[in-house]
Amino acid sequence: MDSKEKQIVNEHQQLTQSHEYKAGWSFFLVLAGVVTTIGLSLPVGYNIGVVNTPAEILKTFCNESFVSRYNLPLDEAWLNILWSSVVSIFIVGGCTGSILGSVLADKLGRKNASIATSALFVCGAALFLLCRAANSVEMLVLGRLLVGLAGGLTTSIVPMYLTELSPPSLTGAMGVACPMGVNVGVLVGQVMGLKFLLGGVEDWPYLLSVYAVLVIICLPILYILPESPKYLFIVKKNEIAAMKQLSRLRGVSSSILSEEVEAMREERRAAQAAASSGQRAWSMARVARDPRLRLPLLLACATQAGQQTSGINAVFYYSQTIFMQAGLSAMTSYAVKDENCP
Repeated sequence: MDSKEKQIVNEHQQLTQSHEYKAGWSFFLVLAGVVTTIGLSLPVGYNIGVVNTPAEILKTFCNESFVSRYNLPLDEAWLNILWSSVVSIFIVGGCTGSILGSVLADKLGRKNASIATSALFVCGAALFLLCRAANSVEMLVLGRLLVGLAGGLTTSIVPMYLTELSPPSLTGAMGVACPMGVNVGVLVGQVMGLKFLLGGVEDWPYLLSVYAVLVIICLPILYILPESPKYLFIVKKNEIAAMKQLSRLRGVSSSILSEEVEAMREERRAAQAAASSGQRAWSMARVARDPRLRLPLLLACATQAGQQTSGINAVFYYSQTIFMQAGLSAMTSYAVKDENCP
């Protein structure tokens, strides 16, 4: 062994034994954050905010579709009910996706579940693009349901995936990527609905579906991202594959990552010990009864309740209608809404 090889070995041993190596930003970690934010989180926010601006145009389409297909003109009350269904079916899909997210992530893996979510977004966009040509309100409703389902899966799977990819020192930074993408998506959806962009009477199918461009661009990149090492190590119990993906993710030899590997081993041992002792899996009832978790649970529930009862969803979906009912003209309501977007 020459002097250069000895120096490399000594440096490697020093890093391993003294634990001086600290995982930080790497190419695949940054790529995962950017791709999931642009290709998954941003479309969630886009579909939340995009139906606000073209509401009256879409109501007209719904009414004309019912007249031409069923010879059934809708009065204002029934038209509002139908439009409320088109808007709120997104929430139904979102709740369902949030519940199914952990199941799908454990079944397919974090990365493959994200790819399946992207496919749902693309299917929803296709329905939006074709519903006017098919003169079908049902396709519009189904598209909203699919993107809602994809949105719920995204908000459940993507934060899990990113935090499992990141080292402990960066979990906070990676954790904000998903909500940041959602908020930016809401703004983009509002802006794209302006008349000089895609807010024209004939442009609404393109307005509803244009987010698919980002999804399609990011979808091939999802395939090359590493799978979550923690998922492979703890859920699939495939230590070799987990070490390989962790080494690829950090960009260093797996022998240098002894601290992270040992932390995963400890977590797996704790899970196995709990299972062997007959300890029940965590449920909402068990979480509520545990005094150590009561305060964090209360804070989380209070935060979510405050967010939902603040009326923010009404602003996302109906702000233009609210402004116009307050006596503002269409152009004035556009201006007020643009000032409030940030």
